[in-house]
Amino acid sequence: MIEKIFEEGTRLDVQFSYKGQIGIPDLWHLDFDALNSIYKSLFSLKKSSSEESLLKTRKKEDEILDLKIAIVKHIFEVKQEEENERKERANNKKQVEFYDKIIEQKQNQAVLDLPIEKIIEMRDGLK
Repeated sequence: MIEKIFEEGTRLDVQFSYKGQIGIPDLWHLDFDALNSIYKSLFSLKKSSSEESLLKTRKKEDEILDLKIAIVKHIFEVKQEEENERKERANNKKQVEFYDKIIEQKQNQAVLDLPIEKIIEMRDGLK
């Protein structure tokens, strides 16, 4: 499904209105607010173009509009998932550092709890 929308989008060379005209690859470089702005304007166009009719024929413009909406939505969702993964990795890294500090403190405490004679013996063994 996703491959199909990108294949069709690139074949039709769909362009998006954002500070001029941009193509599909340019969407990947936009932030969430910009993507949301494009999505909202496309959705607004869809609402205004979908007039009531007894004839159920879809215009090519409507199909392209739906395609654009699907592309922007997919890119937004992928970027959002990547951002969540980055945040999770950063959080995990902080947790590992926290546990490493605790381990170091425990190791230091274990040495502090040894009798002084054992600490001197360990020190003298390093000379």
